[in-house]
Amino acid sequence: MRWARALSRAAASLVAASACGEGGGEAPDQPSPAAHDVVREIAATALDLDLSAREGTARLTVTPSSRGLSLDVGDLAVHGVARTDGVPLAYRLVDVEKGARAAGVRRLEVDLPASAVPVDIVVRYGFAAHDRFDGWMPERSTSFLWPSFCGNLFPCRSGAADASSFALHVTGVPEGSVAVFPARIDAPAPTWMPAIAVGAYAYRELGVTPRGTHVGIYRRAEDDRGPPTNEDVFRATADLPRVFAWYEETLGTYAFGDHVASVSVDWGVGGPAGMEHHPFWHVSKWTFANEEVHAHEAAHGWFGTAIRLRCPEDVVLSEGVVSYLTARATEAVRGRDAAAAIWASYEARLARGVSTTDAIAWPETCGAVDAAKLTQVPYMKGAFFLRAVAERAGVSRLDAVLRAFYDANRGKAAGVGDLVHAITEETGLDCGPLVATWLRGLGLPAER
Repeated sequence: MRWARALSRAAASLVAASACGEGGGEAPDQPSPAAHDVVREIAATALDLDLSAREGTARLTVTPSSRGLSLDVGDLAVHGVARTDGVPLAYRLVDVEKGARAAGVRRLEVDLPASAVPVDIVVRYGFAAHDRFDGWMPERSTSFLWPSFCGNLFPCRSGAADASSFALHVTGVPEGSVAVFPARIDAPAPTWMPAIAVGAYAYRELGVTPRGTHVGIYRRAEDDRGPPTNEDVFRATADLPRVFAWYEETLGTYAFGDHVASVSVDWGVGGPAGMEHHPFWHVSKWTFANEEVHAHEAAHGWFGTAIRLRCPEDVVLSEGVVSYLTARATEAVRGRDAAAAIWASYEARLARGVSTTDAIAWPETCGAVDAAKLTQVPYMKGAFFLRAVAERAGVSRLDAVLRAFYDANRGKAAGVGDLVHAITEETGLDCGPLVATWLRGLGLPAER
């Protein structure tokens, strides 16, 4: 690829002119240390990752600004920062939030001249192995960056609302294995979304939607031995193309290309059920025979990724909406009995969540909640809130509201309040009592 060749040239220049080492340094013809812009955005990220050497090169396109650039770099070993023509840039590494697991443990501050146009820079670095679902996990052969751990794999901005387009090039894959990852994500995507899975993967296409999206699954050779059995997996994923087609027809055009798949990963028994790494979302091998998990992760292609969260506290806009859509799509594709079974499981999860880790589903703060410690409460209370809206305003009217909301907010960050406002504006429904019951109250509501 053209960008990969440019990265190689820039990396070679950095090696030859290593004026900025791990501790930073002054580069020739650069301005004196400048104020660093905490809102300057990264418009595009191109990554060249060597999994064997655990070395990376990132080419970042940053938006115009009169100030410098501040990036999250977690525990990366920064080797150098330069312009794409190889001229080094002065930088510093700043410790923040010592002891935190978030990618904000360290910040990379780069002195950039003022610019009225986008600027490309190259960062060359090493990345470490992780085992706590907070970076590249070689023992599990996957990357896991949600919600704020992108800085442990590449220089990024790790806020809930931050986004970038991505290009990925991966080398250092063990012999006999392949790496499953999206070569490009052209639409703005949350910075935790790019993911890599390595193993003896084989692809099975399940079908093509009327809009031309190819839907499939990736499973490793060792998964064939089960559990679950191949028969159970194929039964659980047989309707996935129809479910995905329902999302496309009901919500609008998918933002991340025309090839999507569920990717089986071994996160261990008790690990996450799935993660919305679109267009190739990851599903635990232990839940790969669960229709609901596949439908849930697929729905995140609209809410939670194409529409990002303004704050971690807005998780209902992602998990609550997606839980509702999972049941809605299941009813449309597999019938009322299948949907009733999902709502029954939601009832049990809601009761269990309230009894063990009750919390406000939609807090009035922004950034005070640790998204890595979310419980099932916002998932389930968000879903039941939307079901209550549908019962009062009509299922088809809520479908229309969600479609219009997606159309208006695709590629942007939004909040739960925006969706509540849209429901009120489009349906005339007074959502106040439902918000108080489901989203701002504790306990198990009597009405559900």
